[in-house]
Amino acid sequence: MKITKSELLRRIEALEEWASGADEMLTELNHALPDPEYDAMCEENAVAVEDSLDRRAARLGLKNPELTGSGYYHSRIASKLLERGQKLVMCFVSNVSESDALNEKTIEVITSVDAEFNDADDYGWQFVVPINNQGEPLTQAEVGL
Repeated sequence: MKITKSELLRRIEALEEWASGADEMLTELNHALPDPEYDAMCEENAVAVEDSLDRRAARLGLKNPELTGSGYYHSRIASKLLERGQKLVMCFVSNVSESDALNEKTIEVITSVDAEFNDADDYGWQFVVPINNQGEPLTQAEVGL
C-alpha cells in the first residue's frame, strides 16, 4: 500500500490534533483529581491568613480581644491578673503562640492589656504566659481563678 505525501500529512495532522486533545484531557483530569498535599497547604495558608487578620483587627481596635478558646489559656490568666488590679505581671512573651512563648522564654513585665499585652516599654505582645519568680508558668489555681 502506497501512501501519498498529502495523505501522510493529513494523518500527522490528525495525530497532532489527537495528542493536543489528550493533553487537554490530562490537564483537566489533573485539576479534577484531589491532591492531598496541595489541599493541606491551602488549609494551612487559610488558617495562617485568618490568624493574621484577627491579630491585625485587634491591633487596629476593630476587634475586642476576647481572650477565649483553648489557645489562650495562659493569656487569660494574665488578663485576669491585670483586671484584678495587679500592676505588673512577669511573663514569657511571643507574637507567634503561647507554646512559642514557653519555648523561647523571652521575659517581659506586662503592665496592661488592650488589643495586645503591653510591656513596660509599651511594646505589644499577642501571647503571654505569666510566670512565678522561678520562671515556671502560673496556673489558675495558683492565682485564685
